[in-house]
Amino acid sequence: MPAFAGMTNPDKIDSCPYPASSDSFSPSRHSIPQQETSSINMNISSTIIKKLETPKFFYSEKQIPLKIAAFCILIINIKRIIILNETIKNSGFDFLLRQKKDVNDSIFKALNFLLTQRSDISIILYKFLSQHPRYLATHLSSTQKLDIQITHYTVVKNHFANAFFQNNILTGATIWENHDQDHDLVHAIVLKTPDKHAPEGEFLLQYQINGYSLHKMTFTITTGYSVGIRDTRSILIGGSQGAQGTARHTRQAVKLNNEVLPANILIIAIQALATVLKMESIAGISSHWQCSACVHNDPKEHYSTYDHLWESNGGEFNGHFYIMPSRMIEKPICPASRSHRARSKKKRNQEKYFYEYFCNQWRQLLSL
Repeated sequence: MPAFAGMTNPDKIDSCPYPASSDSFSPSRHSIPQQETSSINMNISSTIIKKLETPKFFYSEKQIPLKIAAFCILIINIKRIIILNETIKNSGFDFLLRQKKDVNDSIFKALNFLLTQRSDISIILYKFLSQHPRYLATHLSSTQKLDIQITHYTVVKNHFANAFFQNNILTGATIWENHDQDHDLVHAIVLKTPDKHAPEGEFLLQYQINGYSLHKMTFTITTGYSVGIRDTRSILIGGSQGAQGTARHTRQAVKLNNEVLPANILIIAIQALATVLKMESIAGISSHWQCSACVHNDPKEHYSTYDHLWESNGGEFNGHFYIMPSRMIEKPICPASRSHRARSKKKRNQEKYFYEYFCNQWRQLLSL
């Protein structure tokens, strides 16, 4: 691919005009003032995109206006698409570019051939152009979504481009494992790339028992300003889902892990990843802005799966996301019965163990 004049350096595409704060964690301290946010986003291209993404154009059921809008947004973002394509190629995760999508539009096929020398469409390059806002979060613009993808694969290129992840990321790279001798079960946490149609993020972290999913979270490494904070980078958890019919196995997992729920273990693993990547915070999407149709259409039904889960892990709502610290925050043990205090202390120690374990594991796997 020839070099393009004036092309933005992929390694610097996710830079933020605000330095990361080293003070104690406080979402309000990290939040970007509304006036400053407006000055960042008010430029010609974003204004045009906003016009194109109004219901009159982008969400119309009429195919001609939809294609015109998609084509205009595509042209506006052509430099970003080129950067994303080159970043994925250089990350060692170029197998993602071979994921196909059946599209008959000649414009898309021509552009895809220029980028990848293949006539079939690479899904990953055009996630931001879905006909409905079903990627990452419903309120993000197409340009924001594309910038988030570039940020994610820039970090992947810098830290995940090694033999361990490249050889295991499709089937699942195991980062923690524990054998339950009483029930002859193997508990594991694996990192993998989600199904090619998954809209909630670029990485999937899964708590498994004997290879079957018990709970999964989908996340993406993003710019801080995309989730409304001053930090240069953050991690956005876009999906959280437990498997149906697994109540018995969930109880076994909770017992094995000293009362720590599988969902909370996954959050701790993501917090540890953010810590070793020198991020101050992570973000969890609110159910109101979650991109899955079933959640977005009935957010109250999924409040406990998203909002309550983030709140129970120290999250504070900033309008679209719950901002959580990247480090463990010790909660006071409520004065209760002696047995209750003993269980709470045991649970806290288990959470500390998981955090320290995952920090060490990520450092080793990412060569940090």
